[in-house]
Amino acid sequence: MQHDSVIALHQNIIIIIIIIIIIIIRSDCVVCTVQVYESDMFYDLADQLGVMIWQDMMFACALYPTDDRFIANVRSEITHQVHD
Repeated sequence: MQHDSVIALHQNIIIIIIIIIIIIIRSDCVVCTVQVYESDMFYDLADQLGVMIWQDMMFACALYPTDDRFIANVRSEITHQVHD
């Protein structure tokens, strides 16, 4: 198995374990995001299991510009993440 495949396998196993823990503890989860969005597998599995995921966007701990160009970029990212 290639190194990348092993890493991907371990990530998928971790995702499954996290989802199982969420189901045991309660039926929702908040994903605090700073630098990465979870994989589609994470969200698909949660959806199949009826687990609600609250996904924070990558905007924390900083001041952000409020100009029209930046706001348009934020709108585009949010639309992509929510509808993808």
